[in-house]
Amino acid sequence: MTAIKPENLWVNKIELVEGEEIALSYPSNHTQGKRAVGGKLFVTNKRIAFAPNRLDANLGGHAMEVPLSRITQITTDAPRIRLSEIFSGALTTRLAIHAGTDQVDFFVVSNPDIVANQITAALKKIAEQDVAPNA
Repeated sequence: MTAIKPENLWVNKIELVEGEEIALSYPSNHTQGKRAVGGKLFVTNKRIAFAPNRLDANLGGHAMEVPLSRITQITTDAPRIRLSEIFSGALTTRLAIHAGTDQVDFFVVSNPDIVANQITAALKKIAEQDVAPNA
């Protein structure tokens, strides 16, 4: 489970483990069930993690993390016009983080196509850095 701690009065951040560094972070809303939980998305050299803001954390929003080894694809998800998803962020294009064959996490971010490209590039760079010391 992702450990979080306050960054300021509104935002939480993830607690880093030894040797972990944040490569990218984005204000975002993470789709959890039928609602979008406000917070921040982090890409580190070890995982992709989400920390809910302090209000949403107190209202049942939860943190999430996916080790980079499980990430299979970063894409975007087209808007879905369904009454059941009106509060989930699905009315807009969302960032989609695929892990394995059975997990997709959706995030509302500004410019999701650009963010998907930035994360994909960062993951490629991190993978290259992991291979380089062993070469």
